[in-house]
Amino acid sequence: MKKFFSVLLSLCLLCAAFGGCHKGNLPVTTILTGDGSTKELPLVTVLADEPFWDSGPLRALLNTVPGSDRDFHVEFELLQEEPVRSQRIENLRVEIMAGKGPDLFLMDCFYPTLCSLSIYEDNVKSLFPFPEQARDNHLFLPLDDYIAGAQCMDRLMPQIMEVGRGEEGQTILPLQYDFTVLFMEEDQYTEPPAHSREGYLQSGNRNLERAALAADNWALLGYFGRDADYPAEELTFREEELGEIALDAAESQKKWMAGYYDRNIYQDFFGLHAQNGQSADGFCVPVYNRDQGVTAYVTSYGAINRNANYPDYAFRILDKLLSREAQKDSRLYVGEFNGGSFGLVPNLDQGEEDFQGLSMSPEGRGRFLELREQINAVKFLTQLDREAARKVCLRATASATRQSIEKAVHEACRTMEMMLAES
Repeated sequence: MKKFFSVLLSLCLLCAAFGGCHKGNLPVTTILTGDGSTKELPLVTVLADEPFWDSGPLRALLNTVPGSDRDFHVEFELLQEEPVRSQRIENLRVEIMAGKGPDLFLMDCFYPTLCSLSIYEDNVKSLFPFPEQARDNHLFLPLDDYIAGAQCMDRLMPQIMEVGRGEEGQTILPLQYDFTVLFMEEDQYTEPPAHSREGYLQSGNRNLERAALAADNWALLGYFGRDADYPAEELTFREEELGEIALDAAESQKKWMAGYYDRNIYQDFFGLHAQNGQSADGFCVPVYNRDQGVTAYVTSYGAINRNANYPDYAFRILDKLLSREAQKDSRLYVGEFNGGSFGLVPNLDQGEEDFQGLSMSPEGRGRFLELREQINAVKFLTQLDREAARKVCLRATASATRQSIEKAVHEACRTMEMMLAES
């Protein structure tokens, strides 16, 4: 993969030096107008990950993008499930290497990492396994100038947007995110001596102990916040640290099986909980990372191909997707969970009374905003999360031994290090 991106970067720079090697004949399409005549328009191509970017809601939103079917026409492709997914991704990589490919990428992080754990033994492929690496390898178009002239996007969370920024500025726009919480009854909550994993463990509250031990948290690496240094191609945690978390999780599972914890207390992604048709009003406490804050996981994002034929029109779509109108009303963001991305949107107005999408009482909104303020780390869900979940979380069962868990952790860390080196 590293060789692929190195060759791709060389080709991109070569194309740029000659003013764009594929720009001579830009694609157009002919559409039928309302009066029965035909009209030739620029053809903007969008690649969308199938589980989340369902064609119906996306088409409805595209119809409201300024200039849609007047200045340009959009054609989008859904990146489908296996067995066709892997081959299509390989073909797309060849297209991108040749200076071609879709104008706009709408990518799902959740589906290829965590959602498919119970279905596939092998990884479900992502076009960009590590979005930050793709950004740093200059595959995406810098967007700062476009954002400065944006017409729709407004009041976006700086800490969520920051994960899409690199040396060239903003090149990735997070579209959804989530964080992990423990849902419980408020009268069962005991204020811990410190708002941290250690504080939970010292609180004497069994439910907080469960939140600290992350017994059923598939996003296990969230404890470490930023789990990888991509330029250095290194993990940001030691094997022993992951081993400690895994051993604690196994112990917590044993206590769960023995009835030590309240069965009505459960851990979940905040947004997924609400997307599954449940009220977000229940009292919830954050699962803290090692820096005594909340880790947010980007679950979907948009980026423009550096070789896009029509970057201006592609940005209009991103601009619309990040508008307050789209984020609070579109089924892209608040529809029923269908196996792909889910969650919260990066608009600062989410949680306000007139911002639809989460069913919350005034008290629930206040709690959500309180939790959101504690976000101090933001990461993309990647194949590292899947590897940790598959090899560590799923093996840290009540019957697991220390030896088997340590072996699983060692295998996971070696594999994750290889993934980073080869990416």
